[in-house]
Amino acid sequence: MNIALLTARGGSTRLPRKNIKSFCGIPLVAWSIIQAKNSRLIDDVFLTTDDDEIVEIGIKYGAEVIKRPVLDNDITAGYVFKMAVEELERQGWKIDDIVCMLPTSPLKKPNDIDDMIMS
Repeated sequence: MNIALLTARGGSTRLPRKNIKSFCGIPLVAWSIIQAKNSRLIDDVFLTTDDDEIVEIGIKYGAEVIKRPVLDNDITAGYVFKMAVEELERQGWKIDDIVCMLPTSPLKKPNDIDDMIMS
């Protein structure tokens, strides 16, 4: 199983609420969900977040949400990513490949994701 995993926290120090900022009328976090869902090689899309509004956006655009607690600002995305993978494994998901989708990079195309998986 190939999955896309997005990490999106509610609190950003440099640009408050950046993951829900609108880009061309759609929240930034939603773009990565849409792109992953349109990939031919991604089987499922997961979003891990500490924010209820981001949860709502994730559900609206079709991601499976892994809710997590609010963590200190000095916690890295890698730590949050690891927490999400451990939760998926605990739930019994059998994962072959994980594509990390950054909510702040909205200009990916679905075939970019597929090309990366195939390389």
